[in-house]
Amino acid sequence: MTDDLTTSVASLEESGIVREWDDRWALSATVVETVGTLTGRDPTTMEPLYGWIDPDALADLFGECSSEGAVSVSFRYLDCVVTVTDDGFVHATPAGDYSN
Repeated sequence: MTDDLTTSVASLEESGIVREWDDRWALSATVVETVGTLTGRDPTTMEPLYGWIDPDALADLFGECSSEGAVSVSFRYLDCVVTVTDDGFVHATPAGDYSN
């Protein structure tokens, strides 16, 4: 991990929860687990992610990412704002903490 990435991950962790994702787990599972951890909910009883965003389209987007440009997607899921980045991180914050 580079110093810049370490710094940005540390700042993200201060305002929410950050999880790494890779090909071992479905991106959608990482999103649900991250939000479950942040909200204290059991991921198996949470509202399905597909009610908020198309999990297949999300996975396809990040499966096709190249290293030529930075890609991130932010969306609301339950009481959180989730940001997925092409460098392999899922960040969740309480929706009230989100600002543009």
